[in-house]
Order: sequence, then structure tokens, then C-alpha cells
Amino acid sequence: MMKLLKMKTETWFNLDSAESDDTATLRLYGVIGGDWFDDGTNAKDVSEQLEKLNAKTLEVKINSPGGSVWDGWAIYNSILAWGFGGSNREVVIYVDGCAGSIASVIAMAGERIIMPVASQMFIHNPWTIAAGNANHLDEVSRNLRDLGATIRRIYSARTGQPENVIQELMDGAEDGTFLSAERALELGFCTEVRENIRAAACGGVEILGKIAGNVDTARIDAQNIVNAIYRNTKILTTKG
Repeated sequence: MMKLLKMKTETWFNLDSAESDDTATLRLYGVIGGDWFDDGTNAKDVSEQLEKLNAKTLEVKINSPGGSVWDGWAIYNSILAWGFGGSNREVVIYVDGCAGSIASVIAMAGERIIMPVASQMFIHNPWTIAAGNANHLDEVSRNLRDLGATIRRIYSARTGQPENVIQELMDGAEDGTFLSAERALELGFCTEVRENIRAAACGGVEILGKIAGNVDTARIDAQNIVNAIYRNTKILTTKG
């Protein structure tokens, strides 16, 4: 967990709207809440920006180690509220690098949750730093367990996994579990794993043919290849 907290970025939050207003992109980079570093993603700013947004699709791109549980919940609820606030709205989550701790809870707000092969989620029990007498520390412990129970229910509702399975993952061997994209898909934490196919650009006709699905009969348009590579989508074929 401490390794995750060393992730730091100067550009932590922005919301870009497309010219057509059909699609907007919300980038959540850095620490959620910004309590430990000077940078961070503030729930108030995110909520205010979403209230002004009139797009049909919201793409949320996450690369965060986590942070404040309460700010994370507020962002999660704001994204859900935006999705429910209009007809035919869609929220698509992209895990650009790591969705760790409370950032992985934010990811659960998406209708679609897309993880490239080179990405991870990290889920664990909430923790804090506290000092005080036994009564005070007992109260802190109870509060942490309550926070953990809520997080567990969010994961369970989104993934379909029973809460005891989620709790085992949150416990982990020591402090939580890192999930690869493939493992996250298997458990229901994401809905799609996106292969990185850019390497196919230097792989020759045979590799491109395999991706296309029929090297003998498919005529692959050059522009189609370029578009597919840079959009990380499946290469289409045209028969002629």
C-alpha cells in the first residue's frame, strides 16, 4: 500500500467535453481527496463539473492509488447520479494504469469498465493512522470495519461475487489484493479487457492476417489498419 501512495502527478483532474457534446472525458489522476499531497482529485470540483455536463457519454479515465474514502464515495455517487440524471446516458470507465483502493470503488460506477492488459486494480480493507486511548482506538476500529463493510457491499453488488469472496480479496495475504485485467474480468470487476495491438504494426502480414481472422480472403485496407492500431480496436476486413 505504501508503494501506491508514492504515485504523484501534477495534472490530477480535468474534464474535457467534445465539440459535439456527445462525449466528455473525466480524468481522475493522482490521490483522491488530496489530503496527503498538494495535488489530488477533489470531490467538490468533480461534482460541480458533472452538474454542468450535457453529454451523452462520460468516459472516466482513472490512474490513482486511492486516497480519502469519503471523497471517493462522493465521486462515485456523483458519477452514478450523472448517469441516472438523463435518458440514454452512459458511463464508461477506463483504468489507464492503476485503480487502487477507493479509486477501484469509483470504477464500479461505470456501465462498462474497460481495462487494458497493462493495468491493475487494488482492493483492500480501509486503514488509517490514529493515536489515543483504548476507548478511542476501539471506536476507530469499529469505524474502519463499517467503512470496509460498505465498500465490500459495493464490490459485491457490481461484480455479483458473494461478500465472503470479496472479503477474502480485501484481506489478501497481508493487505489486500492486486488484480490483473484478466483476473478482474474473471471476477466481474471489469467488463472488458482491451488488448494492446499496436505491436502488430511491425508484425508483418501474417500477424495482421491472424488478427483480421482470414489472411487468405481478407483484403485489409491500409487506413483501416492505422485506425485500428491507434484506437486499440479490432481490425476490420473488407472482402474484394
